[in-house]
Amino acid sequence: DKDKRYGEAYYKLALTDLQLGEISTAVQMLRRAVELLPKGKADADDATLKLSEIMLMAAQGDSKNSAQLILDVQPMVDGLLQRNPKSWEGHKLSGDLALLGATQFFRDGKAPEAKAQVEKAIQEYRTALSAKPGDYVITLALGRTLALDGETGEAEGLFKSLVAKDK
Repeated sequence: DKDKRYGEAYYKLALTDLQLGEISTAVQMLRRAVELLPKGKADADDATLKLSEIMLMAAQGDSKNSAQLILDVQPMVDGLLQRNPKSWEGHKLSGDLALLGATQFFRDGKAPEAKAQVEKAIQEYRTALSAKPGDYVITLALGRTLALDGETGEAEGLFKSLVAKDK
């Protein structure tokens, strides 16, 4: 209340809202945090990641607004990668965007374009995983995408490694 431009407070409120399951309120707080936090700092990157992931999940379920949500996410992803070309967050989100694009191409009957997007998603997830080895979410996303691409042996290996880490 004392400082409406204190990005850290919006970020912490967003984390609390996420823990409470208050997604719509968290989105508002994350938007404000992304706007106010200094770009390139860990909290700013995490706020960008969380906001983008929520928006991409919404785009999967809302075909009416999915194009706009993707357009809103793309500059955030581009910003992460421009500030740090090795940003695991940026590469993870790029993989998510590619996979979402593959889904749309598949729905439109454009199999070659869908296949290219799946391959791009795999590449992006691999890059993210090399920047943040052992990350559960990225490993799971890579495994799912490899299975989608027919690379079941490698996907199974990744899934087994996850189970071995956390039974």
